[in-house]
Amino acid sequence: MSFMSLQFAAFVTICIVVYYLLPLKYRWLALFFANFVVYHAFGRRRLACMLLSALSAWLCAIIIGRVHQAEKQVLSQQKELLSKEDKNQIKRNFKNKRRIVLWLFVLLNLGMLLGFKFYPMAAASLSWLPKLNLLVPVGISFYTLQVLSYVIDIYN
Repeated sequence: MSFMSLQFAAFVTICIVVYYLLPLKYRWLALFFANFVVYHAFGRRRLACMLLSALSAWLCAIIIGRVHQAEKQVLSQQKELLSKEDKNQIKRNFKNKRRIVLWLFVLLNLGMLLGFKFYPMAAASLSWLPKLNLLVPVGISFYTLQVLSYVIDIYN
């Protein structure tokens, strides 16, 4: 689907109509699904990239949130029994768990971004790297940085 085609114009028109027909609470779903339809039209590999990024952000945010809730629960249950040093140790342990999850997420997403952006250049320079026909997904830098900022906000 080309951006300059009648097919794309019809798709955008349908998306706008559906968006305004939905209640405010569910409008984001129209944009969410329209986004994936457009990415699918440009190729399944690109869609897989975006899905991997979105799913990893969602999973990472859930894990970080659960670790934070577990920390609060442990500290509230043993409030009177723990010394200040013990509380600080518990906080450090839970923060380290959240940090590990965050760094795994950052490495996955930045690895994907850097791989798509710089692998072709590296393969051209280094003869031992196989030449792959990688097409950079449209907007990969934007959505990678968006999901990174989202997860970092959850972490903080």
